[in-house]
Formats: sequence, structure tokens, C-alpha cells
Amino acid sequence: KKVLREVSSISLPLLIVTLFMMVRSYGDIWVLGAFLPQGELALYGAAKRLVTVVTMPMAIVAAVTPPLIAEMYSQGRREDLERTLRSTATLTGIPAWVASMGCISFAGPILGLVYGNYYREGAVVLALLSIGLFASVCAGSCGIVLAYTGHQKALMVITIASSAATLIAMIATVQPYGIIGVAISVAASQVLQNGIVLLVVKHKTGMWTHIGFRGISQPWRITR
Repeated sequence: KKVLREVSSISLPLLIVTLFMMVRSYGDIWVLGAFLPQGELALYGAAKRLVTVVTMPMAIVAAVTPPLIAEMYSQGRREDLERTLRSTATLTGIPAWVASMGCISFAGPILGLVYGNYYREGAVVLALLSIGLFASVCAGSCGIVLAYTGHQKALMVITIASSAATLIAMIATVQPYGIIGVAISVAASQVLQNGIVLLVVKHKTGMWTHIGFRGISQPWRITR
């Protein structure tokens, strides 16, 4: 029973986080589909699909870092872990920055090239979503750190609160401001949530995870 309680105390918050993140991933599409014409939804959907190139490097990090975080944190190697996390965030941030700058500076031409001239009207949405996702990259693996260092409940509370706030903001802005209002709500939520999680990680573990050049010039120290 003790083992079951321990497993439940870890897995249940992570399950709730996963469910809320799934809902949040599609919440903007659901809100737009409910309140706006299909043409507007198409513009937003095209921009949302294209902007995922900003976070592609982070997908690789998310697949590799969890066991590393759990192992090094349990061993008390927090300085090495912080150096590793910040170095990884910086290395993934470079291509993410290039991709986000491209999506911001050339949003219209890129959408027109990929989807057709009609979709150039979604340029502002693409730029706004790029800003939000780049903020996620800049924060590094802060959410993963909370999940794999015994602070799952803190991550759950933040995710529930930010998801609810995002949904309320999207509903409040979708009719007066359309797809741009929803994009602003999504981008602002991503910036705010990642900032909060980053600070919570610092408070709970004493580590920063955001981008920075600390440790890149001395990668050999990570394995010592």
C-alpha cells in the first residue's frame, strides 16, 4: 500500500498535467471554431502548424533529459546539472532563435509560400505564436525539472491555473479581437507560465534552467 501511495502521489499529478496540457494544446482551436468563421480558423491553424518549427529542438531535449535530471539530482550534483541544463537550453535556443526570427520577420511570405497567398493574412498570428514558443525555449527544461525532482504537485498547480487563465483570456478576446486576440492570449500565457515555472524551479531546487553560456566553454566539467 505504501508503494502504491508513493506511485500515485507521483503519477496522478503528472497525469493531470498531461491532460491539461492536451486540452490547452487544442483549446485555442476549439474556441476559434466555436466563435469565428472557418476561414479565420484556417488562418490560425496554418500559423499554428508552421510555428512548431521553433520548438523542434526542444522535442529532442525533452526525450533525452528526464533520466539525466533524475539521476544527477538524486546524486546531489546540482551544479553540474544546472550547467548541463543551461548549456542544453542555449544550444537548442540558437536554432529556435533563427526559426522564430524568420517567422516574425518573414511571416507573410513564409505562409504564402507554404500554404498560398490567402494565408498571408495570418502573418501577425504566426509572429505572436513564435514569440510565445521562443519564450518556452528560453526557459529551458524547467517543467521537466519540476516533474523529475519530486515537485510534481507544484507543476500541476501551475499548469491548472495557467490553463484556466488562458482559456478565460481566449474566450474574452476572441470576439472583439478575433484570431489576433487569441494569439496574444496564448503567447502571453506561455511567457507567463514559463517565467513562473522558472522561478519555482529556482526556489525549489536552487537551479536555473534558462539559456545562458555558463558551462558551454567547459563541457568536460559536466561529467566530473
